[in-house]
Amino acid sequence: MLNKFGDRMNHKIGRNDICPCGSRNKYKKCCMKAEKTFVSNISTVDFKWRQIRQLEGAVIDNHLIPYAMKELPEKVFTLAFSDFFPEDFSEDLDMGIFLHQFFLPWYLFNWIPFEDFDLEQFAPDKTIGQNYFTFYEHKLNNQEKRFFEAINQSYYSYYSVLEVELEKSLQVKDILLGTTHILKEKQGTHHLKRGDIVFSRILTLEDQSIFIGMAPFSIPALYQDGLIDFREWLIEENDDVSLTPKDLRDKFDIEIFECFFDIVKINKCNPSFRDYTC
Repeated sequence: MLNKFGDRMNHKIGRNDICPCGSRNKYKKCCMKAEKTFVSNISTVDFKWRQIRQLEGAVIDNHLIPYAMKELPEKVFTLAFSDFFPEDFSEDLDMGIFLHQFFLPWYLFNWIPFEDFDLEQFAPDKTIGQNYFTFYEHKLNNQEKRFFEAINQSYYSYYSVLEVELEKSLQVKDILLGTTHILKEKQGTHHLKRGDIVFSRILTLEDQSIFIGMAPFSIPALYQDGLIDFREWLIEENDDVSLTPKDLRDKFDIEIFECFFDIVKINKCNPSFRDYTC
């Protein structure tokens, strides 16, 4: 255990001992309460974060991947892959990270094939996740059903990092919508810094928000002005009406992804850009 000065404690401090911080007060009236609060907060955040991540894993690993692999023909994945990645996408980038962290959530929750693949139980105008929910809802527990409902309301956007609280949370601002969000996050707090831009979707469930399907690169802060210009272009394309989550999800999803891959193409020779993973 470390005290507030970073020194290792070799024995347990008694409630009535003098606090090692130097205040000359008893430990129970000084740092003991603060340390208990700190540990409690970390434990609470960690539990809630793990709970949502475990739910995400259960839906994807126990339901959607087995469904996609066993009941859908291989050409479904192939078609989705060609729809997602640009033809000139650089293969020297880490495809493993792209596939697992970025492509897979999009494939399951965003991609609409517009083809039934000669399957009786498959709606071509719905995502793979929505198809599974339609035909296999009875296999889902209540928490998993709420997860599907929440992720169907999510959308991809560009988020500027405002504050980073190590091991706990990120405060971000949606560049396209102007909204501010606080996310329960652990890994991201070790990689991201104020000013970085993240391309992802936010899932909010029971007042807790996390990133799902985050792009494996942060975008340099110098792209902030360019993304604001991109937002203004989207508004023009939207008949000069302010953007909504539904617009980003249903109307401009292709343009939003094309913008990201354009940025990747420009920065593919920048090692700091290429090496970022969250």
